[in-house]
Amino acid sequence: TGDFTAECLLDSLSSTTFATAGLGAFDPSMTTGSPTVTWIGAYYKGFNGEVGTRSAVNGSSSDYYPYGLGNSGNLSLYFKMSRVGDVFTQSYSLNGTDFTEINSVTMSSLPETVDVGVWDGAFSANTSTSVFDSFSVSTTPAPEPSTMALAGAGIACLLAFRRKN
Repeated sequence: TGDFTAECLLDSLSSTTFATAGLGAFDPSMTTGSPTVTWIGAYYKGFNGEVGTRSAVNGSSSDYYPYGLGNSGNLSLYFKMSRVGDVFTQSYSLNGTDFTEINSVTMSSLPETVDVGVWDGAFSANTSTSVFDSFSVSTTPAPEPSTMALAGAGIACLLAFRRKN
């Protein structure tokens, strides 16, 4: 629920035709196979070596894949997805440290609480095998008031109290 950062390592993906795998955030009210699933994700296409993102809202989807990494289905990739409000930012890395932003999308159609996880898919009756490692999700805690602001409020209250007396 709320803001988060999710990360995973796609350790390998079969290079079977139309094999894809990645990290996604999904509407938890979805049903399996529903054409109206709302989700967003970052992915790697093993069959043509592209990294991209896909967002889908009520059966309408759009892909954005600006980075070609070569035609290797077993390329290890790190994915990161951050949510701040309704904005989802997806990134990838070859080493787990230096991330390149793929895309940033406003998804106001996703609820406050989403399911976050890894996925694998193959299309046109093909099969796919992927191996993920190091999956994590961390939430962003609400900011705490600063010590200086609390101290300043306390001093203001003391001064106001002293003036009355």
